[in-house]
Amino acid sequence: MTAVGLYRPEDWPEFMGHWSDAYTIRRFWGRVWHQQLRHLVSAPGDLVAQRWLCLARGTNASAYTKLFIAFLITGTIHQVGDYSLQHRDFWAGGSLYFFVSQAVAITVEDGIIALGKKGGIQDSGYVRILGYVWTVSWFAFSLPVWLDPCVHDGVLKGMSMSIIGGLWKGDWTGETVKFSLPLGY
Repeated sequence: MTAVGLYRPEDWPEFMGHWSDAYTIRRFWGRVWHQQLRHLVSAPGDLVAQRWLCLARGTNASAYTKLFIAFLITGTIHQVGDYSLQHRDFWAGGSLYFFVSQAVAITVEDGIIALGKKGGIQDSGYVRILGYVWTVSWFAFSLPVWLDPCVHDGVLKGMSMSIIGGLWKGDWTGETVKFSLPLGY
């Protein structure tokens, strides 16, 4: 669209935001991770929240309805991808669980931030460092729900780097790290 002159380069959102903005899960998804699909998955939330449920714009009910719908759509898109790669039960992949859990985590995170603000905690470098630790910890906990089914099915076979194996056992290729998570599938 830019090459044929219909749009200017500045009309397009940046593909990725700045990692320094990722000190909450909400900010990671809303400002850092690929932004190209953000409006596509947000628009149906407006339809459901404002038109179908008649929720007033700007209310928590409207905002969280839109949040959950956006992650439900994202999870469904990725779940279809899981199914096409794994060729087994549609529900066997972990994408839908992973993406809906992001909305749950953001909801909890927002509540904790609101309580902190009510308790007088202000934004500072220390608070942001705690936020980075929280965000990294959350993804270390939740990403296996999404990726473990792919690993078990061999979708990621041939992956040449293992951060966990490298940090844990010094094996950056992941050859000696053999463990599975009890995810119940």
